[in-house]
Amino acid sequence: MRTRVRITLRLLLLHAAILGLLNGVVADEVAIKIIPVSERRPAPDVILENLQGTNSSLTEHKHKLVLLNFWATWCIPCRQEMPSMEALWQKYRAQGLVVMAVSIDEGPHQRVALFQQKLKLSFLILLDPNDKAGSAYEVSGLPTSYLIDRQGNIISRIVGSLNWSSPATERVIEELL
Repeated sequence: MRTRVRITLRLLLLHAAILGLLNGVVADEVAIKIIPVSERRPAPDVILENLQGTNSSLTEHKHKLVLLNFWATWCIPCRQEMPSMEALWQKYRAQGLVVMAVSIDEGPHQRVALFQQKLKLSFLILLDPNDKAGSAYEVSGLPTSYLIDRQGNIISRIVGSLNWSSPATERVIEELL
């Protein structure tokens, strides 16, 4: 049963990647929709290994604005949005923005580490080869991102790639910080 779910998820993710290719590059002005306060729910806390071999969790970053992104090295739209995510993190990390990128890649961690080095990504990359966090967050396509407020509540879910360093996106981040 678990294998069938993973195969279905992979097919959905492949479909999302193909749609991303057909629709062009990362969207510049996709609106980030903020969830009304009455509908917000606590973000599930998962503990995942990072590329340095130690564990990291969402609760370590309480009282900060967290961009939690689910991605894979083989996902074209994911790869396209990563540089803008790095730019956003570099610009706002001193104000309390944390970027946690959760890789769902299976197999050796070296592929993810090489990807990080190639794109010169310096934000936190976590490994989720068994879909522990992906399941907790009900991820059905890649990339999928969540904005989590300083109280630990999910305030936005973004499915698909986004230009994280566009003026419209930066305005939203500035308001949330």
